[in-house]
Amino acid sequence: MTDMSIASQAEARPGPARNKAKQTKFLVGGLVVVLVIGYLIVSSMGGATQYYLTVAELKTQGPSNRIVRVSGLVDGDSIQYDARSLRLQFDLVDESGRLSVVHYDVLPDMLRDGADAVVEGKFRDDGVFEVNPNGLLLKCPSKYEEAATATAQP
Repeated sequence: MTDMSIASQAEARPGPARNKAKQTKFLVGGLVVVLVIGYLIVSSMGGATQYYLTVAELKTQGPSNRIVRVSGLVDGDSIQYDARSLRLQFDLVDESGRLSVVHYDVLPDMLRDGADAVVEGKFRDDGVFEVNPNGLLLKCPSKYEEAATATAQP
């Protein structure tokens, strides 16, 4: 072998310093990717999780222009609906109290006595909770669970 071919082979092989630089770039790039994915996961969970107030907590805070969510059960005897004005009024109850709720929209099919409801809106000065448009959320009835339990064999 000639001196020229040995020198060109030495130049073609990366040295330890070059390998170290590639490893550092790879690690930094991987760390950036992991941090970005972590940030996206944390930021998306923040919008999906919301706190529900109880009736007592809402009444303790008092009337406000702040939009809040309240969870409870629908009192079926209190449901009043005017089809002309699309005014729906009912009471939401939980173990801590009762809240009068008003909503302007069509009457939901699942609104009945004992339905689990979450309402989103504002607590007015007159003590009535006014629900935002699309702010009435009703949980599906558990009739399917009851039917499955009744037919299940021990």
